[in-house]
Amino acid sequence: MNFQQALDRTLRDKGIKGVELAAAVGCSQGQISQLKNGGECTLAFQSRLLDALERFGAKDYLISLWLGLDSDRPPTIAEAIALLKQAELTDRQVADLLSISAHHIRKLERVPIVA
Repeated sequence: MNFQQALDRTLRDKGIKGVELAAAVGCSQGQISQLKNGGECTLAFQSRLLDALERFGAKDYLISLWLGLDSDRPPTIAEAIALLKQAELTDRQVADLLSISAHHIRKLERVPIVA
């Protein structure tokens, strides 16, 4: 499933209206509609979409759909590596996956290691 298909399904499954997402992203409803229907977007715009979806509690769902996981959680490092090894991922998907993973890693809380 590509990013646009995952976005469309996420909005349907989570009951989020395009106008609501557009307001959260700071763009027009037309831009959301174009993207859902196969339009391209920049990585910066994609990042804004993901940040907005996080506020709706739908970011991990979209990422899981996009990466082909059947889960409401972000991929583990092992799953991300396995996905990167798949030949059907485009260079753009690999770059986006790495960017999203880096964003998640930066947001993780540091938990002290207890010996």
